[in-house]
Amino acid sequence: MNCFYFYASVVCVGGDGIVHEVVNGLLEKVHFDAGMDLANGKMSQDFKALELPTRVGIIAAGTV
Repeated sequence: MNCFYFYASVVCVGGDGIVHEVVNGLLEKVHFDAGMDLANGKMSQDFKALELPTRVGIIAAGTV
């Protein structure tokens, strides 16, 4: 079952590293559910990125 049906939004707290990890993980899951395995690093020539079905909130708390 697609995990995005359970959550209206995702909020991450941290710096640019955690935001990068959260967004990449969510996008990888969306594409995997659609039958595209991005983890292997191979994409077809006609690859088109899918939209995230949920909102992502960021609370900045990284180091200065």
